[in-house]
Amino acid sequence: MKCPNCGQEIKPFKHLGLTVLMCPSCRGIWFEENELEPYLRYVWKACEGMPLADDETGQEQNHDKICPRCRLLMPRTKYTVYSDVILDKCPACKGIWADYGEIETLVKERSEELESPILKKRYDELRDLETSPEISSDDYDKLFFYLFSGVLIPVRDDVKAKTVPFITYSIILINCCVFLFQSKFIENLPLFFRHYGFVLNNALSFSGSLIFITSIFIHGNIIHLAGNMWFLWIFGDNVEDAFGHLYFFGFYILCGIISSLTDSMFHLHSNIPSIGASGAIAGAMGAYFFLYPKAKIKMWIIFTKSTLLIPVFAYLGFWIIIQIASGLDDLKYASGIGWFAHIGGFITGVLVSYIVKNRKAVPVSAVEESLN
Repeated sequence: MKCPNCGQEIKPFKHLGLTVLMCPSCRGIWFEENELEPYLRYVWKACEGMPLADDETGQEQNHDKICPRCRLLMPRTKYTVYSDVILDKCPACKGIWADYGEIETLVKERSEELESPILKKRYDELRDLETSPEISSDDYDKLFFYLFSGVLIPVRDDVKAKTVPFITYSIILINCCVFLFQSKFIENLPLFFRHYGFVLNNALSFSGSLIFITSIFIHGNIIHLAGNMWFLWIFGDNVEDAFGHLYFFGFYILCGIISSLTDSMFHLHSNIPSIGASGAIAGAMGAYFFLYPKAKIKMWIIFTKSTLLIPVFAYLGFWIIIQIASGLDDLKYASGIGWFAHIGGFITGVLVSYIVKNRKAVPVSAVEESLN
């Protein structure tokens, strides 16, 4: 790859123990997608306590740059809304070019953030979580800081299922098998998605009604699949335990159908196929939210060895608020994400669980025990 500043070949160099792609002439650095933030964390930790020189800013390169990988024009954008550093980011591969001195400026900004008493307290708390791993539901200030920080990944819940959730396991297996099939045997994936993904106009015909089902077992890429299956793994077993196996399967399909219809109501004229199990899984999350209000979710703080417990009503409550806010924003700026499918599935899960709990139409022994 060629340097977008001076055209020389970008070469791997060692920097603070890490290998980076750097131009030997202008000393700019190229980062692939999602590489910059971990690199900044590593450099900040390596330089912690060391003074950073003020004269190492380099010569600013204001001209438009071409992505060394895709050969597309890279718009200049702020690293974050609070940062003064403007980087060059490729709209296609999401790679980032940092001119000489910009990385050091970002590290300085990170250090200055820690001079803020409030932020310093929060960063210290992140480091000390292993000694106090649970957040009280009364400590809303701390709770929402962690939720908004974006550094939390759910690991598991603290409610143990009393039966083997073989329907949940079967659904995960089917989704994985479908993904392997489409990855290995389908050459024209856009056409495959159009035939078996959910489009309202296609679904209204008798022959097209099958896509109500097929669309919730198809995923666009491995990250799409893994994220959905991980959430189903966490929340599905307890809901299956409460509903019973066959009722849970019917509930899952119902949530998937209603979520697809909900999303299509807000995109009536769209011909873009909707795919993925997220609407059905959102239904399981809504049911969990209603049936297990005393549960807690174990969260992993990324880039650390620490975990903490968060009340499920706070985590899933925050999650649905984000879906609603993102859905409203999506009406103006389409993102391609089925926010309203998530909302429709979640609400369906809550309503069905309310009916189940009050009428006791299906086994709810696990639910009653969790509420005592």
